[in-house]
Amino acid sequence: MDPISFGRLWPETAAAVRRHADLLWPLAAAFLFLPQLLLARHVANRTPDQLFVGDAFLGDAVALGLLLLVSTVGQLAMARIVWNDGTSGQTLGTELRTAVTRLPAAMAAFFALVVLFTVAAFLPASLAFLLGGGNAAAIVAVLVAGVWLLARLGIVIPLLATDHPEPISAIGAAWRLTKGRALRIIGMLAMLLTGFLFLLIGIGGIGAAAGVISTIATGPVDSGWSLGRWLFELLNAAASAAAGTFYIAFLALLARALAREAGA
Repeated sequence: MDPISFGRLWPETAAAVRRHADLLWPLAAAFLFLPQLLLARHVANRTPDQLFVGDAFLGDAVALGLLLLVSTVGQLAMARIVWNDGTSGQTLGTELRTAVTRLPAAMAAFFALVVLFTVAAFLPASLAFLLGGGNAAAIVAVLVAGVWLLARLGIVIPLLATDHPEPISAIGAAWRLTKGRALRIIGMLAMLLTGFLFLLIGIGGIGAAAGVISTIATGPVDSGWSLGRWLFELLNAAASAAAGTFYIAFLALLARALAREAGA
């Protein structure tokens, strides 16, 4: 079976997560689950149009920035563990320290990717407007550009975590390794993300139902979150953390398979 295929990589991903559950799940809890729960608590009951407005701008920006930093450290550590099939005799603390040292490079790569996406999306969106396609065509053009860049550069984090600690080197390596593979990677990521979407919808529905039942049973609260809201947010954060763990593990194995194929 082709090593660069969903049928090969997904079973390997599930096996890797199961094999290193004692390392990956604590990292997921600390760096994905807890930050998302804290961000949801910070946002509280505000609607999207009430975020980053007035006096709340600085607090919202700091909360979102901290979420990005903390989750990136977790992703780097997870990617190293999956890529190396363990910690290679190192302690988890050592792996975390290594991940922290790669954080500045990851942030630099993140901003570089934002710039690349802006440029890649601007050209097709502008062309769509010039051809009279309107907003709908521009949105489709932006989505196509985003999906294409995700396929070509989605493995940057695993590469930064392992063989390419410099941002430019990691981006260049991702571009080379995915050459000629974009459509296949898009297909694999589409299957993976579709599965995650159904999982999140299902667990979100369970959380919402549990929240309604518990709120009816205990009654509403005057301020803060009710028991029902806590149940919903806990389940939602847990599902997102689990999906994030499998996603970064899949990307790490994809990057490793591409690197090994290129070196063969």
